Amino acid sequence: MTIQEVPHDGAYLGSKGERNTFHFAVMSDTHTHRTADPAEQSETLNRIIYELNLLRPDFVLHAGDLIRGYTDDENRLRLEHQGVLDAFSQLEMPFFPALGNHDVREEVSAQVWAEFWGGRWYSFDYGDCHFVMLDAEMDKDNETISGDQLEWLRSDLAEYAARKRVFVTLHRPWWYDYPLHLGDWKEPGGRNDWNGVVDPVLREQDLAAVFCGHRHVFEVNYRQEVPHIVAGGAGGDIKVSPEFGGMSHYIWASVGPDRFTWSVVVPGQVLDPDCAVEHERIVSERPILISSIDFTEKMPWTLHSSAARNGWHHELETATVPLSPIQRFFGRIARLFGGA
Repeated sequence: MTIQEVPHDGAYLGSKGERNTFHFAVMSDTHTHRTADPAEQSETLNRIIYELNLLRPDFVLHAGDLIRGYTDDENRLRLEHQGVLDAFSQLEMPFFPALGNHDVREEVSAQVWAEFWGGRWYSFDYGDCHFVMLDAEMDKDNETISGDQLEWLRSDLAEYAARKRVFVTLHRPWWYDYPLHLGDWKEPGGRNDWNGVVDPVLREQDLAAVFCGHRHVFEVNYRQEVPHIVAGGAGGDIKVSPEFGGMSHYIWASVGPDRFTWSVVVPGQVLDPDCAVEHERIVSERPILISSIDFTEKMPWTLHSSAARNGWHHELETATVPLSPIQRFFGRIARLFGGA
């Protein structure tokens, strides 16, 4: 793994690749360890790292909350950040982190962040795309970015984003209409300036997508046709049911000269070729070794042998319709000869 060094706030890290067709992954809210021991890594995070090493994206983005944090114990914070480095040292591709509210809350945690990661907002290029990593905590009382960071964003986009697609990553989804001042940490008189101030700055460029986390769910909002994606399920606690986006996941993104596509991956679906079971089969009177995977064991939702051809949902839906004996007979004949 190459953790990109960010020498200072507002750093431009240059071009990290020249190809205009590439892939990247996005994760958030790993919180690295799920117990009191920072050396005990999250099983979900380890699984995601394992799968990314199989899928081989060109780089990985992290939308914040790398650690549990919420302490001003300097030694404890260092142990937790070292746990992050130990976990992500398994990655075999470049890694670009943003910070979250668990990473930086006050002066001590800000100092430890700087010690391990450097600057708090920065940008880089890949192919014909420009990637911006923002600090959502600097002006959290106004639920936006402002001041020096906002001025940097304007100048960065003007200098480096012309004729490029722009991807933005930050921890909190400030585009939601948050109920202001409900938390004890908020200052009175705050306002949400993201939609009124920051979004128009981004729209001056070819904005392709915005990624964040914080909510420990998967959500997507299309705002003026631009996907704003919440990917908060890479190891932290999941507190809502799957029907509301509560699931462990990460984002797989593909970029081409004229396209950008993305999908959600639930850990456990990407299989290592080594998991195949080798056995002998006689073909033309000659034994050969083939690889076979019992998908019903590896992936329980694969309910029957024809799932790859027909789709499991088709079988589930039609299974509720009573069939006559003659229909069942001709159905078996059709499947035997490769029918749908």
